Amino acid sequence: MTEDFYDIDPPKRAERFFEWYCNPRLRETIGGDLYERYIDNYEQHGLKKANRKYWIDVIRFMNRHTLKRSKQSKFNNMSMLSNYFKVGFRNLVRNKSFTAINVLGLSVSMAVCLIIILMINDQLSYDRF
Repeated sequence: MTEDFYDIDPPKRAERFFEWYCNPRLRETIGGDLYERYIDNYEQHGLKKANRKYWIDVIRFMNRHTLKRSKQSKFNNMSMLSNYFKVGFRNLVRNKSFTAINVLGLSVSMAVCLIIILMINDQLSYDRF
């Protein structure tokens, strides 16, 4: 392989997809890493397999750290969580009979589960001959 590697370009659609989802601050760094891996794959496996592996690498680099941040993600999530607790508490107070039935059922099921676990643990603690 005596070609000049700067003449070799990765698949354009994969590059466009990468530019679409990648955070602009990380695009140059990750893009350089992707290009280096593409060149290595081209040297070892040839053009078709290098193109295929480039697509796989582009998809693998897609995680929550490399995604573009939307403007909506700047909201404070704690206020939303506290709102959920307020609404839930109001519904519990408003529907007292359903709340009592649900809490009673949950406590009985947890107690039965713990008893079963203790019984199994006790049975498995004995030696078998």
